[in-house]
Amino acid sequence: MLIDISDTAIRLFIAQGFHETTMDQIAAAAEVSARTLYRYFPTKEDVITPALQEGWSRYVAAFSERPGDESVIESLLVSADAAARGHAGERTRSFVRELLTSPPLRPTWLRIQTSSHDALRPHLARRLHLDAESVQARVVAACVGEANRIAVESAAKMPPEQFVSVLRDCLEALGPMLHPPARGPGAAPDVVALEA
Repeated sequence: MLIDISDTAIRLFIAQGFHETTMDQIAAAAEVSARTLYRYFPTKEDVITPALQEGWSRYVAAFSERPGDESVIESLLVSADAAARGHAGERTRSFVRELLTSPPLRPTWLRIQTSSHDALRPHLARRLHLDAESVQARVVAACVGEANRIAVESAAKMPPEQFVSVLRDCLEALGPMLHPPARGPGAAPDVVALEA
């Protein structure tokens, strides 16, 4: 239900603009009461969260399943491409086009980015042989998150197939940060163990 409401709000923002869309209009279009809407979303800016988090969740889940012998950059690109396809990807591209003209939405968008960094961090740490709680792992996750944000925002007005190319440029700019250290035959096991 929350994603449906969020989708409805994003469609309205795209069709008529963020400032012109009211909470009452969102409630009516989503076929819920205004009271229900406000119970889940205290502000109009908050309504975008579930739909956009879904895309980031798909990205993190896809990355977590990539083979360990694949380069980290390639795994991130394949995962981002998978998450950018279909309804979720089109929703995000459409939303970002609206975001660029609606400054009040930016704090919520950035908050969603930060939560995605936190979700991606243990998976990146495992692949890069880092302690997931280390400063280095936090920096790497934040940089990868920013690379994704910049790519999504930059590619919003381009054909969808150009997104991966833009993201590749952003990730490659991070250089050695995304390359795990060489490990010899007697190397210690990964320091990060993800819970099943």
